Amino acid sequence: PGAWRRPGQIVIKNEKYWVPLVSLFSGMTLAEICELRTTNIYRTQGVDVMEVAPDVTFNKTVKNEHRKREVPIHPKLIELGFLRYVADQSPGPIFPALHMTAENPSSAFGKWFNMFRKSVGADRETIIKVSFHSFRHAFREACRESGVPDYCAKRIGGWSSGEDQQSGYGTNDIAVLNDQLKRLKYEGLNLDHLL
Repeated sequence: PGAWRRPGQIVIKNEKYWVPLVSLFSGMTLAEICELRTTNIYRTQGVDVMEVAPDVTFNKTVKNEHRKREVPIHPKLIELGFLRYVADQSPGPIFPALHMTAENPSSAFGKWFNMFRKSVGADRETIIKVSFHSFRHAFREACRESGVPDYCAKRIGGWSSGEDQQSGYGTNDIAVLNDQLKRLKYEGLNLDHLL
């Protein structure tokens, strides 16, 4: 974890900065985020999205059929500079350092994150069941608390909708999902120091 565990004045916006934030504001899994390529970030129906899709060229898979999706990019990520970050990357993975150092980028990031988490006191001995996956759980809970309909939260996060009748509504309307995602707020969370 090195210098990442110590507060400072410099904000380095690389994978260690973006991967947790993307999960927090999208519900995406660690593997889905680490495998994003520049071609997976685009604009459709007037909405900036991250595409989760298989790509045999790069041995990229998707766990289940409902995990294939377009995820609207939350306004907070845009405010923090996510689209500028992606635009600055060469064609290929949006987190190239992860792909240069490991055969499995999400596993490598997960190991780093566990060391970092422990170094800042978020250990399982003090906070039961805390892990990177906690961002995904936090997203689902924040959606509930922010009034985002459950069928929208499921579609955005890639959870199975089961027999939920509303889940089939507007399956191609990314604008509806985007409008609902804009409602997502984390009470008391201030990220101004990350700007």
